[in-house]
Amino acid sequence: MAKDINDLNSATVEDLEGIQGIGHDRAEDIINYRDEHGPFTDWDDVKEVPGFDEGMIRAVRDGEWGEASEADDDDDDEMGGEDDEDETESDADAEA
Repeated sequence: MAKDINDLNSATVEDLEGIQGIGHDRAEDIINYRDEHGPFTDWDDVKEVPGFDEGMIRAVRDGEWGEASEADDDDDDEMGGEDDEDETESDADAEA
């Protein structure tokens, strides 16, 4: 679910660094820019933060804040399950 620009204006470094693709340094860049220039009025304002492009803005706007590591864990579990199914299919093929 896309975030509102007000979410970005109240976000902490910890909130932002939890987004996949946004580490501690980039999170600090956003906070420092916001502190120097005032609140963001829309997502286009984020382009003014040095080093931010459309892809990074999408990551911030659409990313799972503070939940990226949990989502990654879930994906790993699902992938593991798929691998198990593939092995089972391979075993069945070998027996045939």
